[in-house]
Amino acid sequence: MTDIVVKRGWDIVQAKKIAMLYDEAFGFKFSGATANKESRIRILSKSFIPDFSYVAVIDHEIVGLAGFQTYYGALTGGMNLNVLIDELGLARGAWAAIVLSLFERKPKAQELVMDGIVVDSQFRGKGIGSMLLDKIVYHAHQNGYNSVRLDVIDSNPKAKNLYESKGFVSTHSERFPYLEWLIGFTGATTMVKEVA
Repeated sequence: MTDIVVKRGWDIVQAKKIAMLYDEAFGFKFSGATANKESRIRILSKSFIPDFSYVAVIDHEIVGLAGFQTYYGALTGGMNLNVLIDELGLARGAWAAIVLSLFERKPKAQELVMDGIVVDSQFRGKGIGSMLLDKIVYHAHQNGYNSVRLDVIDSNPKAKNLYESKGFVSTHSERFPYLEWLIGFTGATTMVKEVA
């Protein structure tokens, strides 16, 4: 296989490709906000801030993405009420904002929050997710953050195993089966890795 290059950020002209990749992994979480896949992709495309991410590239094609959030911004930091209303209209846009607020996670001081790792389904099992995670942790260490925090959903034990193998420790678990119809999962575990 050709070498995998991991680099920070990407050209905004690739926003739709990134949005499709992101939706492939996390569309189920956003479907409660808007069930229409094309609308989700348009909203994501308008909302990304590329500098808050790393991508894995093979032969000039983006095959993986790891987003992050700090006090200064986030990969999906451009997703606001105006963007949602422009795409969905007033009532559906306001509903989407309420649903998406359930996923909000604000970083603490000196903390970097993971904003999801996505690997193209054709390239899974090649260590790309692990490489992206390592790069996020390295970024946090190099930029003076004390820790990296992430949430892993209860229906993804494979991801939790990866995070544990990288030194992340579970700090809090929450169950909310009554929200499964809306957000697509019944619980999540918060995991933290100290990097200072």
